[in-house]
Amino acid sequence: MADALLRDSVDVDGTPFRRTAVGRACTEARPNHATGMYRHCPTALVFGVWGSTGRKGGLGAKFQCVLVSEIVGYGAVAGVKTASRIDPAGIEKKAGPVFERSETVGDWTLSQEEVVKDKKGNPVGFSR
Repeated sequence: MADALLRDSVDVDGTPFRRTAVGRACTEARPNHATGMYRHCPTALVFGVWGSTGRKGGLGAKFQCVLVSEIVGYGAVAGVKTASRIDPAGIEKKAGPVFERSETVGDWTLSQEEVVKDKKGNPVGFSR
């Protein structure tokens, strides 16, 4: 429920996920009132989720994992550690420059017509 691919998606009408009924129900859910999360994504209540990038920042919906697990390896072989994360969807290569959206601070846009502009009239790049 808090993954960027879902968080930044839109429905068929172009409504951002967090503004849809499902998105609002999940982002407003709390441990003492988790009905919305249970209704739409019950696995988030089992495996845990933290909506840390929403309007409430670090105070967003936070559910701890209720499972405890342990991994035991036999005959382990040393591997190579990489120093990067690769987006499997390759979005950063396809999208182009990302800008701060003028109508709602905190959201982003690819459209130059919807951007916040600085004092010189240049589009402001998006950063979270």
